[in-house]
Amino acid sequence: ISIPRSGSMLSNRAGTPSQAPAQALGNGSPDDGGTPVLGVATTDILALDDGNENADDFIGSNDGFDFYWANEFNLGGQGFELQELRFYMRTEGAISNTVYVGVYQDINGNALAEGFLNLSLSPSGGWYTVTLNPSIQFNAGETFYLMIGASGVIGFPAGADDDGMVPNKGFYYDFFSAQWFNLNTIGGFQNGAFLVRAVGNLSGGGNQSP
Repeated sequence: ISIPRSGSMLSNRAGTPSQAPAQALGNGSPDDGGTPVLGVATTDILALDDGNENADDFIGSNDGFDFYWANEFNLGGQGFELQELRFYMRTEGAISNTVYVGVYQDINGNALAEGFLNLSLSPSGGWYTVTLNPSIQFNAGETFYLMIGASGVIGFPAGADDDGMVPNKGFYYDFFSAQWFNLNTIGGFQNGAFLVRAVGNLSGGGNQSP
């Protein structure tokens, strides 16, 4: 995948970047085989994390390069209309927060929807919601990815849990190797998940037109 790298998102303090992989800062019931669902009123929330509203830690490369992370969602016997993305991140001491948001069916393919957004600051961490217009329909049995990218000014932007309901489905991008790595490669996150959630409506078991 060719990750967008806007000049406005690059840090001027990069210096010589570390080639070490990303690191931690250190300080519902499932449907039939698919991603667990957190039901809220008439909205369905697909979540890989532990379901609470706070991160256990924050993940990043801390090398001045933009940091991209993604969650993989596997649908079981129901389709899903994706209406919103929700993700937990922090901005540390950044004075602005330009974020890349993308929806993919193949993490190494082209985006179904993407954009750069100027969002509010959350120095210690907070939830962000991005609404898709129009929404995106996925069929039963399909897989999709929600991808977030933060400025390299932020050393550790990505909120994560170390005890996710669905481990091994979170990924981060390494620019040096041009590869995605599983979150479980970071010490302490063998069962981890990024706090990135899909919000929308589950539908019946039959395939539906996208």
